[in-house]
Amino acid sequence: MGTANKSPVEVHREGLLLEGALASDALGHGLTALRSYDFADKGRFFSGMFTLTIGLERVLKLIFLISTAEDNGRFPTNKELKDVGHDIESLVALARSTNEAKSLGVDTAKIDDALCTAIIELLSWFARYARYYNLDSMTGSLGSGDEEPLAAWDRVVGTEVVRRHHRRTKRHRDAVAFGDALAGVPGIVVSHVLEDGTHATDTGALTAAAVTIETKQKYSVYYVLCIVEFCVEVLEALDRRQNPPIYVSEYFRIFNTLDRAAVLRRKRWNPLP
Repeated sequence: MGTANKSPVEVHREGLLLEGALASDALGHGLTALRSYDFADKGRFFSGMFTLTIGLERVLKLIFLISTAEDNGRFPTNKELKDVGHDIESLVALARSTNEAKSLGVDTAKIDDALCTAIIELLSWFARYARYYNLDSMTGSLGSGDEEPLAAWDRVVGTEVVRRHHRRTKRHRDAVAFGDALAGVPGIVVSHVLEDGTHATDTGALTAAAVTIETKQKYSVYYVLCIVEFCVEVLEALDRRQNPPIYVSEYFRIFNTLDRAAVLRRKRWNPLP
């Protein structure tokens, strides 16, 4: 069958589906890594940020592609797509305006939280500049105000998450008391760099940091997922408007079908086993 009477979305349906599969997988790996990062396994944080920003950028670019095709009867040019670049903050703003202009009805409350706004800024900063921080620090190309990404995340996200959500249980208090009791005991040596870049040199400081890890992990995922969920719902609403639908949004069901309690419990977010 020819393509003369088909919309750009119909003609490139398979490409859109493949892009959706890639974005979904990247998001799943990113959220899974973020759910398990800590100061003893910093690599998970960085791999999580890499895949999260890749997945989120691609979801947002799918929105841009489909919305432009719907409005103009064509996809964006390569230059138009490249001009958007890796600017997740601008792409989220574009998704917001698409939601409003097309009356898609997606609730923005989930990303209006000040912490979600800060996370969007951090993800955009990481995607555009900070993903090569470690290499840049060795080649002398960092600016004087550049901040190490994990330290920035802990300062902006980790600190606020702990303030909002961490409740010190008896188990936490006992663990910290035990760590304090071991501090200074001969033969016990502690030397570790925490998420915020400070050095823990005794068991008390190490234990105090350790008891907040679970809260940081699960609520970091929760707030990132609020952003992902908004973007996925905009994509789904656009998808349903197509005739016929693309069904690319089916790849993202795992990211917008769980309540808060289920999100906080879940540790693996890979769409496929």
